[in-house]
Amino acid sequence: MNKTVAVIALQGAFIEHLQIMQKFCTSATIIRNLDDLEKIRAQLAGIILPGGESTAQRKLLHKTNLFSAIQNLIKSGLPTLATCAGAILLAEKIASVNQSADLSSSQGQNLANSIKNTDKHKNDISQTAYEQNLQTLPITIKRNAFGRQQASFSYLGKVGNIAENFAQIYIRAPEIVEIADGVEVLSQLPDGKITAVRFENQFAFCYHPELAGDEIHHYFWEICKHYQN
Repeated sequence: MNKTVAVIALQGAFIEHLQIMQKFCTSATIIRNLDDLEKIRAQLAGIILPGGESTAQRKLLHKTNLFSAIQNLIKSGLPTLATCAGAILLAEKIASVNQSADLSSSQGQNLANSIKNTDKHKNDISQTAYEQNLQTLPITIKRNAFGRQQASFSYLGKVGNIAENFAQIYIRAPEIVEIADGVEVLSQLPDGKITAVRFENQFAFCYHPELAGDEIHHYFWEICKHYQN
């Protein structure tokens, strides 16, 4: 059975991800609803959450009944690649507007207790229907950390063991301000800001690798090929 990777195509820049993945996986496809997912579930080996508007995507995941299905697949170990808004959707916590953390506190801090369901460490977003994130990635992320779209920029930097000089394109990008034990840092800016991480089966990027090259998607596909569902 041919394995495939699916791009969530509810909103945002999903076409670019699909076009790159089809270089390596000819059966790569998009899913817009639960029926689309069920049709490919048996051969599904990876999923991509694209950039865009995290609030709109979150609501649409709920409205299309994809939310629980996607959340369960990620928790079960399905390889997952998320960019920008997608990274926000995965995060267990969303930073408040005035919350910040420097590198020294981000890298070494154990957030095991902070992600428990206690009054002291509740998520900053409301947990009502249509407002709950997937919360599968133990990080705290800050939306629009680098300013509006006109403040977009690029940085040529290292991405873990994937690429040495990769063009990281930041467009209304978030910043990862805290990470839990077990989360691997893949990318940092010169000032120490964390902008890409890996946690087990999940890859989260604050920038847009789909606009810069195919190294990251190729690496992701190599992992997907070995996934057993």
